[in-house]
Amino acid sequence: MPTPNSRLRHLTQSVLFQKVSDICDAVNQVNNSTNLFNVSLEKTMDLFQAERCSICTVSENGKSLHLQASHGLKEDDELKVIKDMGEGIIGY
Repeated sequence: MPTPNSRLRHLTQSVLFQKVSDICDAVNQVNNSTNLFNVSLEKTMDLFQAERCSICTVSENGKSLHLQASHGLKEDDELKVIKDMGEGIIGY
């Protein structure tokens, strides 16, 4: 399976910068946090040619992660929207 870095290596610097610029433009168009997470997820998946992706935020107390947007996760993972720090791969 290709790594994220290997997926980007085939891009020229100008193409990579254009893709990042497109992400910034799309993010600047959103009007709420839900749309921000979803647009960021979609554009980042496109950039890295990812099949699965998730965006989590850290709770105010810093002890848990809250799933904000996802694509391609197992249903069980999507149902458990809060993970304690140190739990699973995203907790580290």
